[in-house]
Amino acid sequence: MSFANMQIDVNVSFQLYPNAVLGTSFNNVKIISIMAYEDARVIRDVESLHSAIYPALPVNSPRRAKDYSYFKIRTQNGDVMVIGRPWIVESSIEVQATKTAQITILNVHPDRRQDLINLLSAGGFTTADIEFV
Repeated sequence: MSFANMQIDVNVSFQLYPNAVLGTSFNNVKIISIMAYEDARVIRDVESLHSAIYPALPVNSPRRAKDYSYFKIRTQNGDVMVIGRPWIVESSIEVQATKTAQITILNVHPDRRQDLINLLSAGGFTTADIEFV
């Protein structure tokens, strides 16, 4: 995949070049916006981040934080972060084609709600809502 796949409202996974500041692996994050340096620096100290990450970037990477664009992302736990485009290993970008599943289970007593949540959680699923009708 490539940067062309990193569009607003798309969920992606990617790796950053090795660094001690942000970590290297981002899985199933949502692209909230694509922004210029001026907007990114309001949210985060991108100058400091750039300085810390720059030594790990490939040769010919932009030397100044204001010379590239940024992705505002939301992680799976709800944290909002700003990631510089050159910090991302382009070949690692993967679009996550996940959808919301709606399941109907017949004859379940409302007292079993937590049992259903536990069952789904044990399978690695995130439960947003269980409604009894």
